[in-house]
Amino acid sequence: MRTSLLSLGLSFSISSLLVGEMFNEQGYLRINRELILIGVVITLLLWLGFYLGLKKIAHFI
Repeated sequence: MRTSLLSLGLSFSISSLLVGEMFNEQGYLRINRELILIGVVITLLLWLGFYLGLKKIAHFI
């Protein structure tokens, strides 16, 4: 459970930074549906990667 929460926190913070950079580069005045979907997909993919990676590391320790 701790691994899942840690990986979710890491992935959410990284994806929010990436979406914020895309938001600034494209000069949007408001967040549209595409940016929200991109943020959700990035968060889920990063969460899965961090979760599986941390789970394997914790297994060996």
